Amino acid sequence: AAEQREQYTRKSLACAEAEVNSTKFCAAAEAFAAEETCASTHAAAVLQGERCSDEQSKVSVAICEFGDKLQTACSGGSNLEEMKKKIQGENRTDSLSEPDRKQEWVAVQKLQCVLIALRDDQPLTDDAINACAAKSPYPNTFDF
Repeated sequence: AAEQREQYTRKSLACAEAEVNSTKFCAAAEAFAAEETCASTHAAAVLQGERCSDEQSKVSVAICEFGDKLQTACSGGSNLEEMKKKIQGENRTDSLSEPDRKQEWVAVQKLQCVLIALRDDQPLTDDAINACAAKSPYPNTFDF
């Protein structure tokens, strides 16, 4: 029985030592796995950071290109304002003169009224011609 007890004690100590060694081995394996996971996660984060940096560069370039196009469009707007002032200006002698177009419209309407009066054998008085021309006012189609 003493021999069996001694054998039991030796095996029990060997088993306890194996359990300690197994626990140490498992802890080491878990630490190694954690390091691997951490390293791969870090590598993925660095790669994603590079992608984000590339995308941010593309966005910055797109914003600058938009700004350039906007500046070009806005300079066209100031040209439009200059043209609008010219069109509305008095004492112009070119085809852009809005006051001249209005006068021409009235003259053409009066001429049309004269022709209609002649065709219909009606009197050619100033009042009749002006009343007829007033029925077709200048069509202001420009939204200044």
